[in-house]
Amino acid sequence: MKDINILVKDLLCNNLTRAVGCTEPAAIGYAAACARKYSKGELKSIEVLVSANILKNAMAVQIPQIRLAGINYAAALGFVIGNPGSKLALFSEATEETVKKAGELVQAGKIGVNLKNTDKPVYIEITVKTDENSARVVIEDGHTNIGLIEVDGRVISKGEKTPELKNAGTDEDEQCEITIKDIYRFVNEYPLHEIELLDESIRTCREISRAGIENQYGLEVGRLMNEYIRKGIIKDDLATYAAILTAAACDARMAGINMPVIANSGSGNQGISAAMPLIAVSERIMVPYDKLRKAVAMSHLMTMYIKKFTGPLSSVCGAVASATGAGCGIVILMDGGLSGIYYAIQNVMGNLTGMICDGAKASCALKVYTCTNAAVQAALMAIDGKYVRETDGFIETSAEKTIRNYGFFAKSCSPCNDKVILDLMISKLKVG
Repeated sequence: MKDINILVKDLLCNNLTRAVGCTEPAAIGYAAACARKYSKGELKSIEVLVSANILKNAMAVQIPQIRLAGINYAAALGFVIGNPGSKLALFSEATEETVKKAGELVQAGKIGVNLKNTDKPVYIEITVKTDENSARVVIEDGHTNIGLIEVDGRVISKGEKTPELKNAGTDEDEQCEITIKDIYRFVNEYPLHEIELLDESIRTCREISRAGIENQYGLEVGRLMNEYIRKGIIKDDLATYAAILTAAACDARMAGINMPVIANSGSGNQGISAAMPLIAVSERIMVPYDKLRKAVAMSHLMTMYIKKFTGPLSSVCGAVASATGAGCGIVILMDGGLSGIYYAIQNVMGNLTGMICDGAKASCALKVYTCTNAAVQAALMAIDGKYVRETDGFIETSAEKTIRNYGFFAKSCSPCNDKVILDLMISKLKVG
């Protein structure tokens, strides 16, 4: 059994990842780039098989540089770039030439996409066939976890797990040893300045949020609400300010901006909505940077803690998990203590549970706006000692039990819900 602080640090460091663009298309591009590495000769075809959750999250979101949506474009661009070392930041390396070549592959009908019959939420299988050989790459369980590499039917690599899955996502016994109190103690005692990804999370959130405010991306949720404040139509309060800055970052990301973010548990939107609300609140209440870093660490860790119970992808919106994390982080900023963190969790869970995930797309910014607003509300109530009691719904006597109930709900409902949601999404494509 590892020391608990090492477990918490592993949970944090192994679930923060640099990403450019939505992580599901990026993971598809990464798999295609891996297959390209083992291919030789002239390309004949690329076959893509994905799980329902990957299909749902990759159908409608725009891909950086191409600024088009589609699994076929993600696979084509990843193959043409061909640098698996960049992992989920692969698309940042796209040029006009690679974008053109990717488009030509799609237009030539060389990319096939189908649904894989699997219970795994994260599953991507890429088979590249050339005039000289074939290469097959399977990503499963985690967005960068390569479970299989096969060339001409011969297994090159099988069953190796990334650090994310080795240390922070699959060892249920060890992970269940972590408590919310352990996380709280860690962020208050560990030298967090040593974890550079925390500072990068803060920096990249600020940059992409600014881009979303200043430009017309996606639904322009952040930019438009900011304009309404300027016109005096809505109030410039703490919750609205945090929601605007967070939604603006999501607007830009869902529109395919070529800017990096730090993804949390495989989701860039979770990374944004775990960190950006705290940056906004810290600006308004004027706290030192060290305290902001603690709050961001708390938020990221609580988001990861919750995702451990819901799974990496499900039919519930990931912004609920990151809003819970953000609520805990705001409590840190306002010196609400451990009890305030427990109360904030009960408040967010008692409010937002039931928000579904119907894929990654521009309207994710609306959900992020709503969840961020709720996170601020939950934290302020918690600091004042007000919280949802165990008499209400699935809320339990402790925050840990409430999170377990939420995870059970998410995993139990997801197979049925995802099928219905995906059927509805696909039916739109067949109309006309």
